[in-house]
Amino acid sequence: MSAGNNYGKDYTQYEKSNPKFHSNYGPFKIPKTSTEAKTMLPNLSSNLYNIKRNHITKRKQEQNAKILSLESSRNLSDLDKAKIIRRIKKAETIKRTFQKLGDFKKFNREL
Repeated sequence: MSAGNNYGKDYTQYEKSNPKFHSNYGPFKIPKTSTEAKTMLPNLSSNLYNIKRNHITKRKQEQNAKILSLESSRNLSDLDKAKIIRRIKKAETIKRTFQKLGDFKKFNREL
């Protein structure tokens, strides 16, 4: 949206000028009022949570498949790639662990 366009709270002009943000774009409808947004929020946040959770398991499966295919290769560079993927996988696990610890720390501060 450029600085010259002032659409305010009415999204209809903005939706017409930007087809990507049209209310029928994608699986989500753009709410027109705050009450409509509040009713949509719990459903959308649960969908987002499911997408995140499924993403983690799918990524792990893809990494495991890639490691197995690279380890079955006789090429030394493929074996090195498998080591790199294993290290990335370990680093992501450590990162998630520290994020959980940080969340616990924040929770304890709030108490």
